[in-house]
Amino acid sequence: MILSELTAFYQRMLKEQNVELPPPGYSRELIGFVLVLTRQGVLRRILPRLDDKGKARPLLVPAPRKQSGSGISPNLFWDNTGYLLGVDGKGNPQRSAKTFAAFRQDHTVLARDTRNVRLEAVAAFLEAWRPEMFADLEVGPRILDKNGVFQIEEDEGFLHEQADIRRIWEEQRRAGEQEPSGICLATGKTAPIARIHPPVRGVSGANPTGAALVSFNCDAFESYGKSQSFNAPVSNEAAEAYTAALNFLLQKDSGHCLRLGSTSLVFWTEQPGPAEKIFVPCLLCEDDEKLDAGTAEDRELLGRTRAVLRAAREGKKPADADLEALRAAETRFFLLGLKPNQARLGVSLWQISSLGQLLENLGRHYHDLALAPQYANDPPLPPLWMLLRELAPQGKTENIPAGLGEALSRAVLSGGRYPENLLAIVVQRIRSDKNISYLRAALLKAFLLRNHPSQGVRTMTLDDSRKDRPYLLGRLFALLEKTQSDAVGSVGASIKDRYIGAASATPLLVFPQLLRLAQHHISKADYGKYDEDKIADVMRHIDAFPPHLSLQEQGDFFIGYYHQRVVNYQKKEKE
Repeated sequence: MILSELTAFYQRMLKEQNVELPPPGYSRELIGFVLVLTRQGVLRRILPRLDDKGKARPLLVPAPRKQSGSGISPNLFWDNTGYLLGVDGKGNPQRSAKTFAAFRQDHTVLARDTRNVRLEAVAAFLEAWRPEMFADLEVGPRILDKNGVFQIEEDEGFLHEQADIRRIWEEQRRAGEQEPSGICLATGKTAPIARIHPPVRGVSGANPTGAALVSFNCDAFESYGKSQSFNAPVSNEAAEAYTAALNFLLQKDSGHCLRLGSTSLVFWTEQPGPAEKIFVPCLLCEDDEKLDAGTAEDRELLGRTRAVLRAAREGKKPADADLEALRAAETRFFLLGLKPNQARLGVSLWQISSLGQLLENLGRHYHDLALAPQYANDPPLPPLWMLLRELAPQGKTENIPAGLGEALSRAVLSGGRYPENLLAIVVQRIRSDKNISYLRAALLKAFLLRNHPSQGVRTMTLDDSRKDRPYLLGRLFALLEKTQSDAVGSVGASIKDRYIGAASATPLLVFPQLLRLAQHHISKADYGKYDEDKIADVMRHIDAFPPHLSLQEQGDFFIGYYHQRVVNYQKKEKE
């Protein structure tokens, strides 16, 4: 199903204008230099193809050759300096000598078989070149390990772009497809089956040179005497199509990819339309004015989408006009999550939905998250990456707990339960850095509301009607903290810094001591009588301090603390 939908997407994109998707047999690679040769094969000059940051520029070239068992597999008409010139920066001159020899052998044989004058010039250059000559090149350090192509002097365009060379490449492709035929799983047609599939590039954390989505490398994986990818018969044409589609979707500027922890989430629609363009803006950013959603029609649909999500968040009925516009944009929506696994890729998420269903699931997620903000800049529709970053030590994305990105995104996009370890991760982060932020409290509320709906109602703001002890204990702690602040102002280590972890887990060991300390603070504070009355109002419903709280009860403790603290802050602002 995944491969067939990717193949169909590739065929769809080939028909669209202004889409730089490589045609069958070609690939868009980063090319950093051009070797300009005379017709006799003499190196005239080397032209760098680098941007202002010294990075290679993309160029359409013949597709990379499939990897052989030895790992040495030269491309035709282009490759990196290890193959083209016999020098690389890997510190293994024996291997670079072998790669250069393989590249030279392939092009020498091809020139002899075709008698093409351009290829004869390339063969002559390779025969005369010696890797030690690289040290004399002025541009050598700039092009080392980058990919290069050839150009024959007086030709317009590069070697591989010439009509006669393109014909030779097509013949080479057809000759390389002499594989056993079978029924392709992706297209259902009888065609030559690919033995090895092209690499997929762009998955965060995977091999930069590419990783395989379909591969078999051990005898234990073989069945019925079928080795390698003949176990999962996919035609050469379909293998090239689905990998080209994935490589396009995984590009950073494609608008079809999100990085969520270790997961690369790609998405596309069955038919072109604005729904495909507004998905990332819906998930990534709240400020509509900063978004580039394409045409005026796309921006209008994005605005309507945001209106529907805000209404869902606030528990209101969306406007009929907004719903009607979104129904008109309905099309099948595909979501694919990929995870790196050394030289292979794992599928962590595969979902077929529609824009309407996705919006409904997103709306439910934002409704569950809905919480009174602590500060004016707290986002009412926080994006996924922001929630994940809140759970990472030091706030660094590389520290996001393993597997949490795909698990949380699956829950948000499918409308299912949040990952069961989410509660423990949030509580652990709070206990570690003593920060009960807006986003962490919102995640606690969302988790308890969705995964434990029978345990009571959890509101956006302070709920005076709640009489459950964990919630009340959280409120009490926030009031005791405010009493200390009113009495002594800012201190080096407040009661939150010193006691909130223990108070949330073992209330009986902490609260008696904090209440005794509060009497001292009340006597010194200007508003001590007011603070004492608020504490008494909460204490009236606490008959005893429990010796410990469960993990779920600790979540309610922190929600109660957050609710009360927001009220304390608002009161202070009014005063």
